[in-house]
Amino acid sequence: AAYYRARNYSESGTHRDLIANLSRLRLSPELNLSDRLLVHVDCDNEIIAGTYLKSREFDSFWRYSQYNDLAHLSWEPWYGKRLYYRVRIHRAYAKLVLGDFTLTAGRQQIRFGSARLWNPLDILNPISPTSIEGPEEQKGTDAIRLEYYPSDKTEIAIIIDHKRVNDDLNGRGALSYRNTNVLGRLKTTVVETEIAALGGRISRRLVGGVDVSTNFLDGMLRGSALYNVP
Repeated sequence: AAYYRARNYSESGTHRDLIANLSRLRLSPELNLSDRLLVHVDCDNEIIAGTYLKSREFDSFWRYSQYNDLAHLSWEPWYGKRLYYRVRIHRAYAKLVLGDFTLTAGRQQIRFGSARLWNPLDILNPISPTSIEGPEEQKGTDAIRLEYYPSDKTEIAIIIDHKRVNDDLNGRGALSYRNTNVLGRLKTTVVETEIAALGGRISRRLVGGVDVSTNFLDGMLRGSALYNVP
């Protein structure tokens, strides 16, 4: 459940207590076609009851944007004054393992960096500042992810994440290369220190970053940095 008081409620211009409650039924079928191929789906049925449906505040907080997503995987069978019912595909991916290589395609969560609260390297699945749930409940990314493990301590990954242009679903902008994100990452462990570096093109800009985590006294020291051009 979520509650807050709006000082200037969009529907009346007055103070108002805004209350909403989310109930979710998640169906998660998983199919192992062989030791190498796995198909997984998380389908959410969500009902939200509240006092401020059909308002700007409700839409901005509860109805997340699918703008420029490669696939629109959310449906709204009912949106009334008191009740909102949504069906959405939270995760849907196929994973193929071939020796030291792993290929994952579909809607998946891709998170980089070791920070716990806010992570500058989490640029494909960023945590929304208005989210009342943890990072595992963030909307996934429609991407292809190839991982190579040359040793037990080293991982090399390449991610291709295509976005639409101006939310074009059918025209030339649907498959334009301009909004395709490409990212590479190398992670390895030296003694008790994990070091990772990434670089690529995200949202039409070049990015580069590093992440370090190491044991320190009785705890762990973590650090991340990200540089954008422009």
